[in-house]
Amino acid sequence: MKIKTFASSSKANCYQISDSETTIIIEAGLSLKKLFKLPDFDISKISGVLISHSHTDHSEFVNDFLKLGITCYMTFETMEALKIDKNSSFVEIIEPKKSFKIDNLTIKAFETQHDCAGSVGFWIKSELENKRLVFATDTFYIKYKFQKINYYMIECNYDAEILEKNIEAGIIDGCRAKRLKSSHFSLQNVIEFFKAQDLCECEKIQLLHLSNENADAENFKNRIIEITGLPVEVY
Repeated sequence: MKIKTFASSSKANCYQISDSETTIIIEAGLSLKKLFKLPDFDISKISGVLISHSHTDHSEFVNDFLKLGITCYMTFETMEALKIDKNSSFVEIIEPKKSFKIDNLTIKAFETQHDCAGSVGFWIKSELENKRLVFATDTFYIKYKFQKINYYMIECNYDAEILEKNIEAGIIDGCRAKRLKSSHFSLQNVIEFFKAQDLCECEKIQLLHLSNENADAENFKNRIIEITGLPVEVY
């Protein structure tokens, strides 16, 4: 499987997953105008778009894809929040723990813990290559243990220690800090998540959605390498 991270931040999120025959987009946080400028993006190869939840940095440009007749997959709650017509021919409603297919890819959504109704992560398997990927962002923990995963794309938004220092310094206010703690993945929780996983078949980890103020990318990378022994990329 090939993974391309086009954008990963509180402003915009967009990722491309492909095997040798099928290509999908996860998150519609970048406009097609910007995507068309990227050398690794080819709209003619996109078989579908997965939307994890309705916050604009993940979904703002979903209508760009719908207008081109590209099917977008989302929960009912996300569809309602985005005010998309449920009778649209190019919207597929998905449910957590129920598998669906996009060409060669088998996909199963799972619940995430975020301040947004119907938010999900995705377990993705390429039937052609027998490779598996887990994608989860905007969640303060993941309650599942996964088996035989080759690639992880996981949010690592903030370091609890950095956040506390920023609260004391008045850089981050209490209300914002409370929201972060209840809706985003901290480095400390990410470490516990990976300690609970069977990583025997994992080939690479990507850390996503890092905070500008409350994260240290190099430290995050080194800490996850230390506990997993795996290649780690940070976005």
